Amino acid sequence: MTLPTRRTIAPELMDDPQADRAELAAALRFLSFINRRPGGVGAVLRVFRRWSADWPAGETIRILDLGTGAGDIPLALADWAARAGRRVHITALDRHETILSLARQRIGERADISLMAGDALHVTDLFEVDSFDYAHAGLLLHQLPDIEVMTVMRMMQRVSRRGLIISDLVRSPITRLGVYPWLPFMPPMVRHDALVSLPAAFTKREILDLARRVGLERIRYRTHLLYRFTLTSAE
Repeated sequence: MTLPTRRTIAPELMDDPQADRAELAAALRFLSFINRRPGGVGAVLRVFRRWSADWPAGETIRILDLGTGAGDIPLALADWAARAGRRVHITALDRHETILSLARQRIGERADISLMAGDALHVTDLFEVDSFDYAHAGLLLHQLPDIEVMTVMRMMQRVSRRGLIISDLVRSPITRLGVYPWLPFMPPMVRHDALVSLPAAFTKREILDLARRVGLERIRYRTHLLYRFTLTSAE
C-alpha cells in the first residue's frame, strides 16, 4: 500500500522568469559553493565513478543533466572524466533562460558540454528513447508536486538506457537545524528558497515510494551528511 507524501510546496524565487539577473548570479555562486561541500557534487561523482567500472574503453558516455542551474554537475563530471581518461558528453538542460545564460557564461565553449533550453517535464518531446546512457536530476524534484515528480522519473527512465540518478534534499528536523546556521550568510534569494525547500523535500520512504510507483528497479538510496540523498536506478 502506498501513502501520500506530506510535502508542502511553495514557489521559489529562483524559478521566477522575471528574477533579477544580478540576484540570480549571486544565488548561483552561493549554491555552487554549497555544492562543493560533502553531499553535493561529490556524492554524484562517487556514483559515476562506480558506474564507470563497467564502461567500455573508448566509448563516449552520454549524460543528461536536468535543471542544470549553474552547471555544477556537468563541469564536475567533464573535469573528472578528463582526469580519469574517460570520454563523456553532457547535455545540460534548464528552462530558465537567465540561469541558462549565466551557465553559458560560466562554462564557455566546451566540446564535452552542451547547454540547452528545455523543461524537465517535456524531456520526451525533446529526446528519443535511450538518447542517453544516464540522466541526472539535482535539487529539482523537490520543487515539483508528486505527480510531476513521477512524470520526470518516467521520462528520465525512458531517455536513459543505463541508469538514472536523483540527488536532492532530505526532509527531517536535522536538515532544518543544519540549514539555520547558514541563513545569515545566504543571499536573500537563496535564504527564501532554502526555507521554502525544507518542507518540500523528501523523506526516504516518500522518494522510494514514488520511485517504485513508476517502476524503477535496482534502486539504491544513500544519505549524505543526513541532509542530502542520492537515489539511483541502473542496469
